[in-house]
Amino acid sequence: MGSDMSGNKKTTNKRKPLGPQLASEQYSELNATFYSSAGPTEYVRARQQSIIFTLSDGDEAADILKKGVQYGALHGGASARMPQESRLRYAFLDSTVLVHHAGESLMRLWLAHMNFPLCPWIKVASVTEPGEFKRQAAKFAEPDTSHVDRKTVASVFLGGETAEEAGVEMNQETWEDSIEGIIELLRVVAHRLTNENALYNAAKHGLVGIPGDQGEIQWDDHRMVGGPGITYLESRRDGKSNPRQFSMWVTSTFTSLEGNLLLIELIIRATHSLWSVARRKYIGLPGDLVLVSRDEVYATVAIGLIRDERHLVDWSQKLPTYTYETGQRKIANAEFHMNAIGLGDDVLEASDRLNGRPAEPTFVDLPLRAGDERTPSKSTRSLFSFSPAGSSSV
Repeated sequence: MGSDMSGNKKTTNKRKPLGPQLASEQYSELNATFYSSAGPTEYVRARQQSIIFTLSDGDEAADILKKGVQYGALHGGASARMPQESRLRYAFLDSTVLVHHAGESLMRLWLAHMNFPLCPWIKVASVTEPGEFKRQAAKFAEPDTSHVDRKTVASVFLGGETAEEAGVEMNQETWEDSIEGIIELLRVVAHRLTNENALYNAAKHGLVGIPGDQGEIQWDDHRMVGGPGITYLESRRDGKSNPRQFSMWVTSTFTSLEGNLLLIELIIRATHSLWSVARRKYIGLPGDLVLVSRDEVYATVAIGLIRDERHLVDWSQKLPTYTYETGQRKIANAEFHMNAIGLGDDVLEASDRLNGRPAEPTFVDLPLRAGDERTPSKSTRSLFSFSPAGSSSV
């Protein structure tokens, strides 16, 4: 605090000193390196195919294993084939992890490309504070998506605010449906990322989520849920009355294996389209889009719930503790918590229209427009050893 000559107090604004300014000359090399790669979809697709192959009982899978699979000194043959129950448990666990892994990749890329910064790779790497990503993702998890800017979604995932601007051949109905499909997909992914922390941690960190048949749960003689899922332990705050006290709960989250794999498929499509749009914008390469419709997202959400006749997302029970209210040690009364499912008519109708599964993918060419081309640099200097030829601006 200081004061002027009249005796009035004045406040001195104290700002954090600015760090070194990043050199803009490096952006062309970083962008060329980033978008010259195949992107996240290559890894996610390989993981998805690995799960599907592990589940397969087809003749093709059996023939491959009979011949033997070898990499370096490691060899696996028919005798190494896991029993079907073991393969199912693996698929439940790994598909759950992959939904979160692929979904987080999609969401981080979306957040990084929303305003088309000079170098999205830096933008992705800058989100490092604990909880910051979850707070940003939570904005897209709400059922009401009216706040999501349709023009930004179209620009990032389809290449422009309109089909004409994007330079793609697509009628208006398909264009609008593709935008709504991406918005709904972002909502579903954001919801899972922000509401399944304990499940994801149990499945990935320490592999202490137990996959398998979780049995049948009834309430007032009505079947509520049953079948495949993952059971795990989690520590929860007891509530506002005693926020520092925690209790241990056991939770069963009921999982649709096919629903997981189909959701991963839609995430792959959306990520592929985003990557194609970004490659064209930042390094001047043509590509293609893979469309996602709103019906496909709805059908993916509904498939497991309808087939398994599930009314709950998960079921939790507080681990039994002792009570001494009567002067004797007894086990306290059981305490339960459940998250119910409510599917709207639009979701059910979409599932019926698609017979419970996404349609065959629709590809749309994303050609170069005037101004998209890049003239390769003839400079013999570069800032990084890994920079692709012709990307330097120094």
